[in-house]
Amino acid sequence: LELQTQGLKQIQVQAQILQKAPRLSATDAGTSLAQRTTEVLGSGARLNIEGTRATLTLNGVSADSLAQFLALARTQSLALPIEAHLQKIKGKEAQAAWQGTVILSLPSS
Repeated sequence: LELQTQGLKQIQVQAQILQKAPRLSATDAGTSLAQRTTEVLGSGARLNIEGTRATLTLNGVSADSLAQFLALARTQSLALPIEAHLQKIKGKEAQAAWQGTVILSLPSS
C-alpha cells in the first residue's frame, strides 16, 4: 500500500505541474514537439503536423528514446498520444526497437 501511495503522490505532483504550466497555442505546441522529435528521436522519426493533430512515424527507435520523447511531449508540448500502431523489431546491436505511428493531440488555441 505504501508503494501505491507513493505512486499516486508522484502522479498528483505531475498533475499539479501540468496545471500550472502556461497554455500553449497549437502552433507553439507543434514547434516544441518538432524540436523534441529532432532532439530525442533524431533520424529515426518523422513528424507531420496538421492543425491540432500530429502524426509521428517511427523507424527503428529504441524503447527508452520513445518513452523519453512521450514524457517530454506531454510536459513541454502538452501533446497527448491518442492512438498508436507500433511493431517491435530488431534494432541496432540486436536491441529491440519500434517502428510504426503514434498520433498525438496538440492543445487547441
